[in-house]
Amino acid sequence: MDRDRSQHTELANTGAGEIEEPSGAKGGRARPGRRFGLRLPTALPGALGAVLLVGAIAFGATTIGPIRLTGDVAPTCQDEQGNVIPCETPTPTATDSNGGGEPGATPTTTPTEKPEPTVAPTDKPEPTAKPEPTDKPEPTDKPEPTKKPEPTSTPKPETMGLSLSNVDAGVKVDWTVCEADGFDAYKIVRSTDSTVHWPLGENDVLVAYVTDRGTTVLVDSHAPEGVKVWYRVFCVHHTGDGYVVLNSSPARSIETPSVPAPSPSAIGLDASLADGGVSLHWDACASDAFHWYKVVRSQGENPSYLPSTEGSQLIAVFEDASITGYTDTAVESGQTWHYRVQAIGYWHGKKVVLCQSAAVEVTIP
Repeated sequence: MDRDRSQHTELANTGAGEIEEPSGAKGGRARPGRRFGLRLPTALPGALGAVLLVGAIAFGATTIGPIRLTGDVAPTCQDEQGNVIPCETPTPTATDSNGGGEPGATPTTTPTEKPEPTVAPTDKPEPTAKPEPTDKPEPTDKPEPTKKPEPTSTPKPETMGLSLSNVDAGVKVDWTVCEADGFDAYKIVRSTDSTVHWPLGENDVLVAYVTDRGTTVLVDSHAPEGVKVWYRVFCVHHTGDGYVVLNSSPARSIETPSVPAPSPSAIGLDASLADGGVSLHWDACASDAFHWYKVVRSQGENPSYLPSTEGSQLIAVFEDASITGYTDTAVESGQTWHYRVQAIGYWHGKKVVLCQSAAVEVTIP
């Protein structure tokens, strides 16, 4: 056997092929990682080469160990004398915590920690960022609205004219015609201060109310004498809610003189019986201060409207200076009456007799 081993060794050194020894062999078996090579001279004859090849294979079987063949054939091993023995199963080595181990010890199996179940965190989706607000487009300038034409107001009529003058009977007031539509009357107002109003203020007095548009002159015989007074004329329209001023004059002032009242002017008077009564006729009074005719009678000889006269009776009043006749029917047979006609007016604010007739006596048959 020694010879064969040396022969095989020598052949291994000179062979051209190599066989790798399996790991884990003991004794005469090759150590892991060792390789054996067989080099066969190329010049040997074919028969001799075949013999040597068979011997080499046999040697390798004893040295290298069992070669597992295909199939379920159990592996076999040989001892140092060449006897076939069962192959030893390596004893598992227990491994301590430091990596060492004692043969034959019960292997300690370090339990493999179960990996924590990997829970894929359900990441909440990142909130979708709101898109940056797009800049609002610059508002297009709205076209300038078409301005409504200014309402064409009806032009106010020109202020009415006004002039003042002193006359024998008082202050003469003269104004221009009111041309406004809706005319109803003129309001002539006098005041003791420069503020003249309609409706009337604290110091205002209505001098006259004239409904004739064409009448634009009058004499204020009530004006006080020896003072300064203001006048203003208003053109008004009457409505259910009162008067509306359509136009007016500016306020004008004048100073009145201090003059004594004139003596009454004489006018004629005729009295006669007619139709069961006494018929009277008189002459008209021409004074600018005229206000009324007062027809009076008395059983005395001096009838008069003046309050100082006793026994006089007022039987008729006329504001129209053109009226010059009257018939007294309130008489009885056998009565005797004395009649007189007086024209009364104001002289610078004072009530005076402007014209009067002589007393006329009549007896009822």
